[in-house]
Amino acid sequence: SDPDATGAVDLTVDDLSTITKRFAAFEDTTDFDMVALLNLWYRSGRGKRLATATRDHLRSLILGFKYWYDEPQPAGKVDERWYWSENHQILFHTIELLAGQAFPDDTFTNSATTGADHVAHAEPLIRRWVDERARFGFSEWYSNVYYQEDLEATVALAEFALDDDLATLGAIAADLVL
Repeated sequence: SDPDATGAVDLTVDDLSTITKRFAAFEDTTDFDMVALLNLWYRSGRGKRLATATRDHLRSLILGFKYWYDEPQPAGKVDERWYWSENHQILFHTIELLAGQAFPDDTFTNSATTGADHVAHAEPLIRRWVDERARFGFSEWYSNVYYQEDLEATVALAEFALDDDLATLGAIAADLVL
C-alpha cells in the first residue's frame, strides 16, 4: 500500500494472510514473498509506519522464516521450496542478510540463531554468488522471469545492506543482469 499523507502505510494483518499461509506450508517461491516483505519493512522505517499489529506480525514472519535448506524443518512439515537455482540462491542469501541485519540481537525462531548469525552465514554466500556471476555468467540466462527475481534480490541488497561492500556487490550484480 502507498503511504498516506502522514507517512503511515495502510496494511493490515489480514492483507498478509495469503503470505502467512504460504510460509506456514513451506511453499515454493516464498523467498519471492519475503524479499517483498523485507522491502516493506525497510521502506516503512523498519515497520514504524505500520500499524502495531501489522508491524508485530511482519516481525514474527521475518523471525520465523526458514532462510536456508539446512535449517530445521518443523515436524510434520514438508519443505516445498527450491533452493538451488541461481535466482533462489541470491534471493535466500539476500533475505537472510537483510533479516539478520534488521534484527541482529533477536533469536530467529526457526533456527534458534541470532540475526547476527544469519548475517555471518549469508555474507560469504552472497560474495560467492556475485563472484560466480561475474566470472561465469548466468545459468538462467535468457529467462525474463528470472531476471526480475535476480533484480529484486540484488537491488534490495544494494539499497538496504548496511555493509557498503555488500551494497556495492548488489549494485554490481544488478548491473550484470541488466
